[in-house]
Amino acid sequence: MKTANMSNNQKQGTTPVITEDPLNVFRFENEWSVGSFDCCEDCRLTMCTYFCWLYMFCTLMSDLKESCCSYICIPFPLIVFRTKMRSNLRIKGSIWRDSLMSMFMPCCTLIQMKTELKNRGLSN
Repeated sequence: MKTANMSNNQKQGTTPVITEDPLNVFRFENEWSVGSFDCCEDCRLTMCTYFCWLYMFCTLMSDLKESCCSYICIPFPLIVFRTKMRSNLRIKGSIWRDSLMSMFMPCCTLIQMKTELKNRGLSN
C-alpha cells in the first residue's frame, strides 16, 4: 500500500492518505485447493460424476444457489458457473482456462468445483 508523504506541518498520529486502492477487485489472491487433474482422488465423487453427470451438476447448482434448469437454459453452463465460482471465491485464473477446462474436461471440472466447495465448507 502506498501512502503520500506527510508534510512537516502535519502532526504525528494523523492517518496517512491512501493513494492506491487496497481492495482491487481484479487482484485474485486464492488458488484452487485441488488441481484440475486431481479428479480421481475421491472415488465416490468420481464415479457419481462419470455415471450421473446431470445429477452432480444439479447438486453443484444447489450448492451455488442456482437453478438446475440452468443446464437447459444457459449455453455452456459449466463455463458460466466455473467463472462465477472462481470470481466469487477470488481464485486466480482466466475465462480462457475456465472455457478450456469446461469444454474438454467437464467431469474433472465439475469434480474440482464440488471439491473446492466441500473444502471451504460451502457444500450441502
